[in-house]
Amino acid sequence: MMGLIYSLMGRGLWQDKRQTNLLDGGAPFYRCYETSDGRYLSVGSLEPQFFALLLKGLDLPPELSKIQMNMKEWPKLEEQIGAAIKANTLDHWTGVFAGTDACVAPVLSIEEANAAALNTERANRIRLGGVTQAAPAPRFSRTVPQTPEPAGRTGDHTSQVLQELGFSESDIDEMQQSKTLA
Repeated sequence: MMGLIYSLMGRGLWQDKRQTNLLDGGAPFYRCYETSDGRYLSVGSLEPQFFALLLKGLDLPPELSKIQMNMKEWPKLEEQIGAAIKANTLDHWTGVFAGTDACVAPVLSIEEANAAALNTERANRIRLGGVTQAAPAPRFSRTVPQTPEPAGRTGDHTSQVLQELGFSESDIDEMQQSKTLA
């Protein structure tokens, strides 16, 4: 990545200022936009063929593809893409871009992501100790990974650790009674 940044800097295509560059939210075709329902749609249509699909889905003029990589035109592109996306809900745009290669995806909350069909159909979330988390991966047809144990709670092994460090049981009891230990 640093090599790419140095290359871009050398050609005057990288600025040391946040949200002014290709991959830091500066490019109007590589960022998130707010939808009409106050949610967000991520756009990552870097390559020309993906950008063309973005324009088509947003019902924007295909001629805009000619100015995609012209940084001076980015404010114009941002305004048009942003206005188009802001005109409809996240669910609308998710439907428009479903099954396309426009490199567009909804920004979901953790709960929404856990419940998303992509995750539920593939059973790639598990619940351990009341916490939903990623299931073990990779998964193979003949080798089933073990389900991990829930993480211990803070302080579960304090006595054991202190004993290993040389404290006696009476020392540990005294620390617990005096609230030195939680």
